[in-house]
Amino acid sequence: MGKQEELHPLAWRSASTIDLHECSSAVAQTILRLTLEELDSGARTSCDIIVITGRGNRSGEGGAVLPDEVRSFLIEYGGPEITEIPQNPGCFLLTLDSIVKW
Repeated sequence: MGKQEELHPLAWRSASTIDLHECSSAVAQTILRLTLEELDSGARTSCDIIVITGRGNRSGEGGAVLPDEVRSFLIEYGGPEITEIPQNPGCFLLTLDSIVKW
C-alpha cells in the first residue's frame, strides 16, 4: 500500500482510477503528488489513470473548486498531460503515453 492509500484509503478505486471527489483540495493534491512520485520511481506500474474530481454539484455558493485546483496543480507540478473526457467533466485521464513522456 502506497502512502496515498494510507492518506485516503477510499481514493484508489482500482490500479487505474483515483477518486478524489470526497477529498479536500490539499489532500487531493498530496495524493496526486505521491502517485506521481511513485510512477516516476517505478514503485507504481504506469497505466492509463482516470482521475475523478466530481463536477462540484454539491459545492457551496462559490461553485466547484476541486476540479480546477487539481488540474492547476498538475500543470504547475509539471505532471503528465491531462486528457479531458468531454462526456464526463467530473473526471479526466492521464494516459499511459503522457505518463511515459512525462
